[in-house]
This record gives sequence, structure tokens and C-alpha cells, in this order.
Amino acid sequence: MLGTIVNTLAVLAGSILGLLLTAVTKKFGMKVSERFSERIMQALGLCTIYIGISGSLEGGEYFGADSLHGNRDSDWGGAGSR
Repeated sequence: MLGTIVNTLAVLAGSILGLLLTAVTKKFGMKVSERFSERIMQALGLCTIYIGISGSLEGGEYFGADSLHGNRDSDWGGAGSR
């Protein structure tokens, strides 16, 4: 639950920061070059691919992981959690 709250606050903070930077750059007539913007998007894409691959190789816990191991009741208040 704490992770969800922290993630939500981080997304909101990033969104507000992005809006403020956009407003400031428009007000002072500054513009980010197309090349720089493209490089940033490529870097974010590579980060996303890395996180996805490392998460899938790790195996970790994810929604529905227990059903793959035959334990359907572990976290849902069923017979296995008593």
C-alpha cells in the first residue's frame, strides 16, 4: 500500500514539474530541440525495456503468481491463509 501511495505522489510531482517547466519555457520563448526530445524518448524506452526484461527474468511476485504454483488461496483470505 505504501508503494502505491509513493508512486502516486511521484507521478503527481513529476506531472506538476513538467507543467511548470512547459509554462516557463513558453513564457520566455525557450524551446527544447527536436533532437534532444527524441533522445530523451529513446532513453525512456530503453529504461522501460530494461525494467520489463529484468522483472520477467527475476520472476518475482505479481498478480496471479500464486495460481501458477497451485496455491490460489494464499493472499485472498481463502482456506490457505487461515
